[in-house]
Amino acid sequence: MESISRPIAWDTRQPIGPVLVVDDEVMVRVGLCKVLADSGLDTVQAGDGQDAVAQYRTRPDAISLVILDAATPPMGGVEAVRLIRGLNPTAKVILTHRNQAPASPVQADAVLAKPLTLGVFCDALQKVLKVERRRDPSRLPPPAGNA
Repeated sequence: MESISRPIAWDTRQPIGPVLVVDDEVMVRVGLCKVLADSGLDTVQAGDGQDAVAQYRTRPDAISLVILDAATPPMGGVEAVRLIRGLNPTAKVILTHRNQAPASPVQADAVLAKPLTLGVFCDALQKVLKVERRRDPSRLPPPAGNA
């Protein structure tokens, strides 16, 4: 995922709890956590689906979102989603995958192909968390007539 030069700001009415980021590839996991942290979101990490389910089980009402890879051995993301949704049917989940989407039906709120781009990732966060990105005034064009 490309780096961001300045944090992404979110307009929210309620605070967003921590995001559980699950990937067996350390660099991917750390990169996602950095983007989320730079955007003001707290993160919790897990290296596989089993660890994710165990961490989610300890605080199902506190974790706002789970982002997990479909292919994290020994327990893949599809099975982890099923177990997490068993703990909390309204859990918000983004599933990521490399090469092809999971063959079995997945009850995720969004399914994203790797490598992730910042735009696609932010669009998914916006949709799943039901938040809006704040406009960055420094990136807006000058008002008409002020040349």
